[in-house]
Amino acid sequence: MHKTYVINVPPGADLSQLQYYVQIDPRILSYWNYLPYLFCVKTEMTAKEIAETFSNVSASMFVAEINPQNVYGRLPKAAWEWFKAPVGSRRSLPDHPRPTG
Repeated sequence: MHKTYVINVPPGADLSQLQYYVQIDPRILSYWNYLPYLFCVKTEMTAKEIAETFSNVSASMFVAEINPQNVYGRLPKAAWEWFKAPVGSRRSLPDHPRPTG
């Protein structure tokens, strides 16, 4: 059964490399990246497996399971729809400006 995780990397991490690996890894069932340095993914991997898989992106990384039924914040409607969407739509939210670092 899949779980939803948040992956947070610090400024200076190679975000393009992280996004590339998230997109091509077949174990990542779905993802979105609307906030800089933060990716949400749906996968059957554990937090440890995620961190080990993407360890080449940054020396520091935080990975935690989140409860998609208990999230709140100020995000576009599409972000909230992603949490409720069935796995399989490998879509991310629209691009947004990324900080340089």
